[in-house]
Amino acid sequence: MKNHSKILKINISLTRILFVGLLTIIASCSSFRKLDGERIKGDYKVFDIVRDDNKSNVVCIVYDKKHNVPITGAIVQVNELKVSGLTNSNGIFVLNIPVGNFTISVLNVGNTTINTDLIKFKPNIKLQIIFHMGSTNIN
Repeated sequence: MKNHSKILKINISLTRILFVGLLTIIASCSSFRKLDGERIKGDYKVFDIVRDDNKSNVVCIVYDKKHNVPITGAIVQVNELKVSGLTNSNGIFVLNIPVGNFTISVLNVGNTTINTDLIKFKPNIKLQIIFHMGSTNIN
């Protein structure tokens, strides 16, 4: 029993280290943007793409609204599932998820956070969500 508690403590410690490491990478990979004091509100659009494999998945594409360029390293989170990941160099994040109703949040340093309304994920549908992230004031 003592070995199991030691393993559990090691796993919890490793999880914390990985989480802190991930946050450090996110902060260092996000580009710092000097803004001219204006605040741009972000938005999103949802598109259905039919599939035939009885699964549901989501493709999130994240752009900077002011410059219309993909955002690398933005955090995309399915809130109710507590699952998240980072966008690639093209601003894309893909995730297979169970059928159900979920909200998605996108976060990035220097940009406004976007939270979707509740979205229904159906079987055989691939949902594509395009986010245009606004900017925050950094002085």
